[in-house]
Amino acid sequence: MSIVDKELDEYKLIYAEDINRIKNERIFITGSSGLIGTAIYQLLRDDCSKIYNYHHTESLERMLNEFNPSIIFHCGAITKSADFVERPVEVIDSIINPTKIILDYCKNSGCKLIYLSSLEVYGIVSRETVTEKSELYVNSNSVRNSYPTAKIFSEQLCTSYREEFGVDVKVARIASTFGLFNKEDDGRIFNKIVSCLISNNNLVLNSDGSSKKDVIYTLDCVGALLKLLLSDICVCNISSDEFYSIRLISEMAFRNFNGGCEVIVNDDASVSRYLANSLNFHMDNSLIKSLGWKPLRSIMDIFKIEIIRRCKNDNSKQ
Repeated sequence: MSIVDKELDEYKLIYAEDINRIKNERIFITGSSGLIGTAIYQLLRDDCSKIYNYHHTESLERMLNEFNPSIIFHCGAITKSADFVERPVEVIDSIINPTKIILDYCKNSGCKLIYLSSLEVYGIVSRETVTEKSELYVNSNSVRNSYPTAKIFSEQLCTSYREEFGVDVKVARIASTFGLFNKEDDGRIFNKIVSCLISNNNLVLNSDGSSKKDVIYTLDCVGALLKLLLSDICVCNISSDEFYSIRLISEMAFRNFNGGCEVIVNDDASVSRYLANSLNFHMDNSLIKSLGWKPLRSIMDIFKIEIIRRCKNDNSKQ
């Protein structure tokens, strides 16, 4: 059995009760080609017979009306950092307009919605830990912030539709997600670390690596989304218990899996405009834990799974 199948089988067993509660629902997933959208589909598709993987080339309004979902996981958005700077208008449009269409559908149909937001909405903060009640501060004069600013506006739309029209919408603020169903050409840092481990190359960081990140495994993230869907919570952080700098994560991975690799810092000012604000805060996860959820895979577990999957060309479920 492949590592992908083993992981899916284990998580299906762990979340069997939650999956059973929605198995007869009509489930609609946006962002189906992305990391979390793919993971949701793969975890649910064998048990939930009525599930639709929406692709952005289709008419969203038409497909919603044809499929008539009772639950929507709205994962879709442009997520490449280069696009945030080079195509900010398209990024904002890809986030806000579909969210408005989906909320209107939910208002008229009674459909439940899980809206996937991001840790980036917290922006620049002066504290080590942020909770769901923490203020959001994002500088709208920075074009790189097209992404978090649009996410904040979409969160406000969700709140407004909940309060004015009674829409059952939950907002999930998600940490950096990594693991199964990552595409090998994904340019984000965790993918680069895995590639270096496998190819025996050094990792070149385009910053000093001091920015700290909460990292969560894809299937742990999906499990948390299921718990949130079935709860009364409106806004919820989804993060693990581990909080390390990018440089430390890289060094830990090399120490555990390939001692021949090194981290080389090339603090390149030309790429700094593409990087997110220095995210030196931990997302408090006590609220999602109060629902009986806990992260099952550590950062080093995730690297191990990804190395096994890629070395065996383990793409049976992708």
